[in-house]
Amino acid sequence: MKLLALTALAATLLAFPAAAQVNVEKEYSATYNRCFQTGDAARGVTPAMAGCINAELTRQDKRLNTAYAGAMARLSPKAKDSLRAKQRAWIKNRDAECEANLTGGTIDFIERPSCHLNLTIERAVELERMAKPRAEAAPGITEARAFPYEGGIVDLLLIGPAAQTLYDRLPGQGKTSACGATGLHKGDGKMLCTKNGADHSCHVWLDATKQSLANPETDDC
Repeated sequence: MKLLALTALAATLLAFPAAAQVNVEKEYSATYNRCFQTGDAARGVTPAMAGCINAELTRQDKRLNTAYAGAMARLSPKAKDSLRAKQRAWIKNRDAECEANLTGGTIDFIERPSCHLNLTIERAVELERMAKPRAEAAPGITEARAFPYEGGIVDLLLIGPAAQTLYDRLPGQGKTSACGATGLHKGDGKMLCTKNGADHSCHVWLDATKQSLANPETDDC
């Protein structure tokens, strides 16, 4: 299949939705919900409400750390460096966002940890998706995850039949990676597909503003 046709095929993947939005309330623990339904927290007493939120933040922060470790365990050395840098940037952005709307009043005792809690849950779910073994994807269904970068660049990760189609249609033979990633690899930088046993995955770098393929943000394998 000619490269032009491959480009057109990959460009159509822009129609895939971005990573699903997280319904934060569904991710709250039962303990957190009970905390708000009983005692002073149920009566709207600020210190009690703040206590419920901070306790849940501790639980969800542990969840995030577990998900982060799981995601790191599946990456090559260069990809680990990239995720580590992204996680540090996320922490800075979270802190800045949660400070931006504070008023200086007692409500801040609730607003600050509540903001941290919700953003931590969103990030934990995202990292859990990254850590999910490919074998868990439903058979016969393509799973798509979008990881946005600055400037409208999106790293679209495909797992499943669509990834197998791209892998099979990319020219040349699959080769082993020089930087530690497992499986056989094909691609020209803008598309990188991997065959690992019966599993297939592809990273497709897209410029969402130009509706075209793009150069990757990093040189990760």
